[in-house]
Amino acid sequence: MALLSQVPSVTATFKFTLTDSLTAVVSNEATATVTILNNAHATTASYAIVEDTRTRVVLAGTDDVSAAALSFRIVQLPAAGTLYFAGTDIPVSAGDMVPVADAGAVDYQPGADFVGVDILKFTATSAVSLAESVPAVASFNVSNVNDAPRPQNARVEFFALDLNSTFALPVVEVDGDVITVSVTAIPQASIVALSQTASAGGADITAMPTIVTDALRRVVAHAVAPTQSSTQGYAAEITFTAVDPYGLVGTPAVVTVFVKHSFFAANVTATTAEDTPTTVSLATQDYFGRAYAVYLRSLPDPATVGTLRLVGSTEAITQAQLPLVLTPATAGTAVTLIEFVPARDAVVPLTSFEYEIRDTEGRGEVVVGTVFVSTTAVPDPPRVELTNPSETLEIADGAVLEITTLVVAEVDDPNAIVSVNVTAVGTGLVAGSGPLDSVTFAKTLTLSGTSAEIAAQLLAPLRFKSGPEQRVREATAFEVQVSAQAQGEESKLSLFVNVLPVPDPSGVSLDGSLVAAVAAAACTALLFGAVGAFILYRRQESEPKLPPPPQFTPFIYDENRLVSSAEATGVRAPVSMTTEFTELVVARGQGLVYALFEVSAEADIDDVCERLVFVYEGHGRASAPDLVACIAQREIQMAASSVTLFRSNSRACKLYSVYAKVVGLPYLYATLGPLFVQLVEQDGSIEVAPEKVRKSKSGSVDVTVNKWRLLVVAQKFFKAITESVDAVPYELRQLAQTLWHEMGKPSAFPERRSIALGTFFFIRFICPAIAQPEAYGLVREVPSSDLRRLLVLVAKTLQNLANGTMFVEKELDAMNVFIDSNQEKMGNFLAAVAGTGGGAVGTGVPVPAPVYDASVAWLYAHTQALHADLHLLLSGVQVEGARELDQALIRVLPRAPTMSV
Repeated sequence: MALLSQVPSVTATFKFTLTDSLTAVVSNEATATVTILNNAHATTASYAIVEDTRTRVVLAGTDDVSAAALSFRIVQLPAAGTLYFAGTDIPVSAGDMVPVADAGAVDYQPGADFVGVDILKFTATSAVSLAESVPAVASFNVSNVNDAPRPQNARVEFFALDLNSTFALPVVEVDGDVITVSVTAIPQASIVALSQTASAGGADITAMPTIVTDALRRVVAHAVAPTQSSTQGYAAEITFTAVDPYGLVGTPAVVTVFVKHSFFAANVTATTAEDTPTTVSLATQDYFGRAYAVYLRSLPDPATVGTLRLVGSTEAITQAQLPLVLTPATAGTAVTLIEFVPARDAVVPLTSFEYEIRDTEGRGEVVVGTVFVSTTAVPDPPRVELTNPSETLEIADGAVLEITTLVVAEVDDPNAIVSVNVTAVGTGLVAGSGPLDSVTFAKTLTLSGTSAEIAAQLLAPLRFKSGPEQRVREATAFEVQVSAQAQGEESKLSLFVNVLPVPDPSGVSLDGSLVAAVAAAACTALLFGAVGAFILYRRQESEPKLPPPPQFTPFIYDENRLVSSAEATGVRAPVSMTTEFTELVVARGQGLVYALFEVSAEADIDDVCERLVFVYEGHGRASAPDLVACIAQREIQMAASSVTLFRSNSRACKLYSVYAKVVGLPYLYATLGPLFVQLVEQDGSIEVAPEKVRKSKSGSVDVTVNKWRLLVVAQKFFKAITESVDAVPYELRQLAQTLWHEMGKPSAFPERRSIALGTFFFIRFICPAIAQPEAYGLVREVPSSDLRRLLVLVAKTLQNLANGTMFVEKELDAMNVFIDSNQEKMGNFLAAVAGTGGGAVGTGVPVPAPVYDASVAWLYAHTQALHADLHLLLSGVQVEGARELDQALIRVLPRAPTMSV
């Protein structure tokens, strides 16, 4: 039931009688009608509003019984605009009362570009009776006003190779008129060429302004010229506007066309301590997996701050060598290493040098990266050194030596006081400058002052002589110790003085018998030396020559075995399925490879790794080194500790073993072949375990002699390997470089990167070839049991050297001398292999077509057999690309995965 105040009026009718109180007479029945009026009324009205224009409107109403002002309440807000309290920016809400003082005035703001009818509902309330009217409607008729076109700022991106990439010049035209777009500023023609049409024959935009019709409103970047720019790319700005048929011009807007390089060269920041070289990693990438080369473009500026050198090299790179090839050919993602060597005592806030990557396919694209290097100061002790390279001087007995080659300087603070002590050890004596007949010789001489003052004192030479009454019968070395202290730091230097005996007047040495003995020994040494040289010459002359290398293909690819194992699976699939399957195997990210490693039995991993390498190497667009590098990087990231890294079940190591044979057999033959020829000719037992020594015809064999013979053979092998850095295949050097970089990261295991690289190169490549040379084509016949034992011991020795592990077996304890003395050389060799540049190119043996086809077929059958496990794995992990890979396998494998319960 409605309230009385919400209807216009109401009429009530009732009947009544009157009764006389004295006579009790009742009158006739009468009828009374009462009408109650609602005295407040809201007035319906219509208002004319201009598009996008805020307008004041006044709500109206009437009061039947009072002239007092009405108040108004907003019942329903307009749907296409906003209602504000008059003269404010305060929006009105449904249910709000319009202040009486505003006399019904409110402001209406139509929505942007709205044209049409909008309404609000309101009531009026009497100030006397407080009666509220029924709602009335206020209609807002918003009329259209022509709007100027609105060009929009935008940014578009595409790769430099994406020629003819179209993009629109965005314009908002709210009135729906046919407009004309004008290009008012165009980029340099050498960056982006614009065309009015998307067709190849479209007219170039070469002048301003140029009209682009409404029907198209787009341009085409159809001739992007390669240019040298930042690491990301380069931008061109197109300024344009638009005009409608009524002459209204829009505000100019800019479309930024960002042409991304196909290559990426990272800007690198490195910091090192004073006097400490640092290796800088240059990260490069080609987004399309194409070939490119990395060049050093410039040297640190200024040149006095430091030099650059290749990792593993001691030679500084010179300006004449620029541009210097650091990585001659690579693809995809690569890391190139170069070493910055600060100048001595130089503290450099910031220096920089540039490198660049260039495509090797003739497109002319060049991308430049910048390396910023700073050095931090470290406290230096005073510098104490000799100006000549020799630390040994000579004088005759009884003479005085003038020492003029000593330099002492305080590096960090030239004004710091330096205290220098020069001490003669033994019976030697030292003295300062001054007339020789007046100086006093003593055991110790002390100097003090700033660097400049010390230098002035040393301009006049120090003196040394042997002690009083000293007579030497043979050359005797005396030591002179120099120490310098400044600011809590100390440096020391020792130089040695050979005091030579003085002949007696007869010309005979003080000890004639000694001289005679020495002369006799010298004659004997010369005689035996001559005989030894002759024997060595004859031996070298008769050494067998290295025969031509064999055909390596059978030693890498066992074609019969591979084809037979593929046929034995019994799986046959359409070419279209195996082709798509192969693309999944070699896809970037190696998703299927990781999945196969997860679900394959450990007994099958060797076969899986072998086939994967052959497929990647024979595919054409894939890269087996990239596969090995990606798996190795993943194992480094997943390793809980260095102890568990690259163990015997490492997938990366197994892949490397196969791939190293593909590219490395010519290297092994050239490097180790001559040693195998010698050993075959000299075949004999070198057994070091007493219980295994066989009796010879002449009696027992000296085990100690055999140990030293084994050491000599091991040293020959190691020497041949360490001298072959430049012959190591380029692909293996690139893998070594990547592994060296990944292991050197702070989040990895930088202290074990030499051991990690040794695990790959020696334990997975060199040592197996030494132990079984017949499997690598290094010998013509299977080695005898004696030679086999020798080769196994040599391989085991090199394996321990690569691992940094000493022998605990007593019979091999002599080899610990070999391991200990060659540790530094091993580290230097591995660092050189991981250095940039160099390496033999084109040594790999191509994958025969039957081997490639059989490897694809075997992997296809193996994947099909494991499809259920792969489906369970891929559908249960939240990894990017897993779902897509799962669907792709369902598509290319003939049977849907089934799950056994």
